[in-house]
Amino acid sequence: MKYILDRNYAKELIEWAYQQNPGPWFKHSINVARATENILI
Repeated sequence: MKYILDRNYAKELIEWAYQQNPGPWFKHSINVARATENILI
């Protein structure tokens, strides 16, 4: 598995995926990312 360590690239990917398949998963994914950052800090 290849990990994405660049935040800007990750944001671009998730926004692209949302354009391809809009839905409530997008906000959930953003919230999970924020929670993960808060845990790591």
